[in-house]
Amino acid sequence: MNRPEQQISVHQGYKGPGSDLYCKLPSSEVFKGWLDSRVDIATNLCWDTDTKWIRPDSIIICTYAGEYVDLDFIKKLDQRNQPIIVVSPLSDPGINYNNIIWHQMDFVHYDSLFFKHNKFNWEKNLKFSCLNRIVRSWKYVGLGFFISVLGDNLSYTCHNYDFDQSDEDTNYIINKIESISNFVFKKPAIQNNNENAYELTFTDQWQYVEPVKNSYYNITSESFFQRQGLDTDYMPATYITEKTLKPLAVGSFPVHFGQTGGYETLTQWGFTGFDTIIDTSYDSINDDYERLAQLLVSIGKLQENSTLEDVCYQNYRWFNDNFYDYVRAKNKPRIQQLKEIVNNL
Repeated sequence: MNRPEQQISVHQGYKGPGSDLYCKLPSSEVFKGWLDSRVDIATNLCWDTDTKWIRPDSIIICTYAGEYVDLDFIKKLDQRNQPIIVVSPLSDPGINYNNIIWHQMDFVHYDSLFFKHNKFNWEKNLKFSCLNRIVRSWKYVGLGFFISVLGDNLSYTCHNYDFDQSDEDTNYIINKIESISNFVFKKPAIQNNNENAYELTFTDQWQYVEPVKNSYYNITSESFFQRQGLDTDYMPATYITEKTLKPLAVGSFPVHFGQTGGYETLTQWGFTGFDTIIDTSYDSINDDYERLAQLLVSIGKLQENSTLEDVCYQNYRWFNDNFYDYVRAKNKPRIQQLKEIVNNL
C-alpha cells in the first residue's frame, strides 16, 4: 500500500515575556499571537513550587495538561495578590478565590499535537507497548495483568518516580480481579533505585514515542482509571490526555486503559474504526474491576492484519491532516473569552 510522506514541524513551546521558566510543553502555543508584555505563561505550574520567577506586575496564565489541578497549590497562588488565570479542561471547583480566575477550555492538551514523527510506517517490531510514568495502584496492577496475559509480546516501562500506591490498595485490586476471572497477577519489575527515573519519566510522557511507533498496539495507561472520588461535575467521566493521542499520532492502535467512554470520546473527535479491531464493549462497563477483566480478555485476542493497518493509517491521517484545525475550531470561542478576560484586567 503506497503512503504519501508527511513531515510535521515540531514546536518547542513558548517562553512567556519576562518569564524565567521555559515552557517545555507546547500547550501555550495556543496563546501565541495576542499576548502582551503583561502576561506570563506557566505550564503545569503545580509542579514548580518555587514561583519566585513570577513578576509581581504580570498576569499569569496557568495551563494544565495531563494531570489534575492541584487545588491546594492554587490557594497558595491566590495569596500572591496578582491575577492568575487557570486554564483547565476541568470545571470551576466553586472555591471563593480573590485573585484566581478559572477558565474551562476543552482540548487544552495542545502538547499532544506536536509529536515528532515521520511518514507512516507499518514495519513494526513490537506487538504491544505500555509506557507507565507515575505508578498508581491501578496502573501497577493493570500492567501486572498485561504482563501475565501478553508475556514477551509486551514491551513496557514502569518507573518509580512519584510512586503513588499502597500495598493495601494494590492487594485489594489484585484479589478482586482474580476473584472474578481466571487471570493471575504477575508483579512488574520496578526498579527502586533508578538514577535515571526522573529523566526517563519526563521523556516517556512528552517525547518518548519510539516504543509506541514501533508497536502495533499501545496499551494506553491513562491518568485515571477510576473517578478518584472526585465530584462528577468537576472531573469528567472520560479523562483523555496526550497519552491516548500519542499512538494515534504515530500510527499505532490505542488500547484504552482508563475511565469509561474512551473510544466513544475519540470517535466524537473524528477518529474511527476502533470497534473493527477490539471489542469496545468493555469500555462502557462502569464497574472498574469487571472492566479491567474484560479488557484482559480482549487484548489476548488482538491480531496484526490489514484491517488494523487501515484503521491505524486512517487515524494517523486524521491526526496529521485535520485534528489540529478541529481542535483550534473547538477552542476558538473559549480563546476569545480568555482574550476578553485578559484585556479587562
